[in-house]
Amino acid sequence: MARLTQKERETLECIRNITHESIEKINNILLGLMTQALLNYVDGEPMHIPYFGTFLVRCKGDEITDKGKEAVLETFFSPSPSFKENIGSYEDFKSSPSKDINQIPIIKYLNSMNEQSLRMTLNDMVVEEISE
Repeated sequence: MARLTQKERETLECIRNITHESIEKINNILLGLMTQALLNYVDGEPMHIPYFGTFLVRCKGDEITDKGKEAVLETFFSPSPSFKENIGSYEDFKSSPSKDINQIPIIKYLNSMNEQSLRMTLNDMVVEEISE
């Protein structure tokens, strides 16, 4: 398996901090998702990822790069209603005078699960992004 980039490792670490699951468990889930995506590709079927949306990948051929032969892929993404709602709510949050992060559906859900450490982590990330 290919080595993960620094950004990919940071994403795994962020997911670990949010979910309190082990890196190994998160990695196994993502590798399972990759396996399912490949199976869907082989069958010519789109991949439906809960909460995110539907992905479809088509191979357009190969190209030679400085790293060797690489597949050229055409990708399509159709966001789920849940993904759209969360992105839209975040955009509303940014322009809202109240700055009530609890109006974002995923934050509401996580609060209902009493994940205070997660809320603080996400809040720090959102505040940091807004200040950039």
